Amino acid sequence: MKQIKGENEQDIKENNNANNESIISESDFKSELDFDAILNAVGQGVLVTGEGWRFEYVNPAMAKIFGRQVEDLIGKSMTDFIAPEDLSLLALERSKRLSGETSTYEFRLMRPNGEQVRVQATSVPRKIGQRVIGSISILSDLSERKRAEEKPPALKRHFARCSIAVRTSSA
Repeated sequence: MKQIKGENEQDIKENNNANNESIISESDFKSELDFDAILNAVGQGVLVTGEGWRFEYVNPAMAKIFGRQVEDLIGKSMTDFIAPEDLSLLALERSKRLSGETSTYEFRLMRPNGEQVRVQATSVPRKIGQRVIGSISILSDLSERKRAEEKPPALKRHFARCSIAVRTSSA
């Protein structure tokens, strides 16, 4: 049984493992719920990996970036989804994690439909004591930004044509 001890000393019992009885404060319980709500609400993908770089936690935004369901990602590895051309970058970034470094980098993911999506990741080592057991990463889908970066030359040509048309019609 897991007990949640309220501020008014009223205990609320919750089924857990009958052999593992613990007490957590109501504020700790609410903090856990708030933490989960925050991770599920943010627009960036949140990924936590463990031993063997396997996905242990993926928020809904991360699943959307991957074009998959959350449950389809748990237990997988980034090597299952990264564009083959970026595998060496992934190896380099993992070595940085193992040496305790944080970094920000860009790479491409492959969605189930074959579409590549460019993402930016900021990753930090995930440690137990002094041992790195994985990473914690925040990913942002760069698709919209990349599309916007590609538009200016086309927009400049469009505005140039409009400018010529306006000058021609005014003359």
